[in-house]
Amino acid sequence: MKITRTLFLLGVALTLLSVARAKTAADTAFESAAKACLDDYLRFNPETATSLGDHRFDGTLTDYSPAGLKAQADAMQHHLAVLAAIDPKDLTGPNRVDAQILRLNLEAQVFYINELKSQNWDPLSYNTSLANSIYLLTARDFAPAPERLRSAALRLAAIPTVIAQAKANLVNPPEIYTQTAIKQVNGAIGLVREGLDELFAAAPAMKAELAPLQEKAAAALADYKLWLEKDLLPRSKGDFRIGADLYRKTLRYTLASDLTPEEILGRAQRELDSVTEQLYATALPLYRTYFPAAGAAAESDRHKVIKAVLDHLAQEHQDHDTI
Repeated sequence: MKITRTLFLLGVALTLLSVARAKTAADTAFESAAKACLDDYLRFNPETATSLGDHRFDGTLTDYSPAGLKAQADAMQHHLAVLAAIDPKDLTGPNRVDAQILRLNLEAQVFYINELKSQNWDPLSYNTSLANSIYLLTARDFAPAPERLRSAALRLAAIPTVIAQAKANLVNPPEIYTQTAIKQVNGAIGLVREGLDELFAAAPAMKAELAPLQEKAAAALADYKLWLEKDLLPRSKGDFRIGADLYRKTLRYTLASDLTPEEILGRAQRELDSVTEQLYATALPLYRTYFPAAGAAAESDRHKVIKAVLDHLAQEHQDHDTI
């Protein structure tokens, strides 16, 4: 769901930080729409907002309920409709590019929620809320400790809600996803119990206030781990392969490109062939030096020649005494 955030935010940032220039009416409309879109995006993804230094939503977590996800997708659809009403030809150069980036990433957000639906088959998608949300409040000294602890208290109180939403949403994940999530829950529990210690050292009076919230959140996470092990894991029979159609769409939004998988594979194969030829041309003279009795048949095997030369060169390396 959050694969394209960097592109999304980069596109909007380019709009908001663009240098002063003569604006058209379309420019003004687009920049207003872009700001509204960014505000909505960060409101729906408060952990991302915190990580980017926007602390308006530090006391909330992502709403993974069906209603919450629908509200997010509907908001992105609304912003797409607003963009569609702005003629790209009336935008100046930078805004014209930014509008394309923004539109693609809005489409991606709708796709991730309504079609890919990782919230239903990927327990790892909840980790941002269950662990990172607390860490993000401690990683940077962006505000006094009491202020950050008040935000942490709100997020700790919201963790059981996210867990309940995860339990309701997750249906048939791939087994490896559930196994990985089980291993990561221990880290989340440790973070909830110990991750705020540095802030408590700066604001010791608040420790007693937050301790019950820490224990409640930790207990909810422990129960979640048990649920993952005893309930979800036995029925985690899903395939991590998402299928050709979803893969093509995911690839398009991930790369921000209309290149097909076949075109990308063809490019990669041609590049591989080109690099192999260059390696062979470089390795062959060395091969003849290192293995003078190999013969023409051996020399014609490109991969064998390249590997033999690399293996021979690898024998000359530093050890613990000479590095």
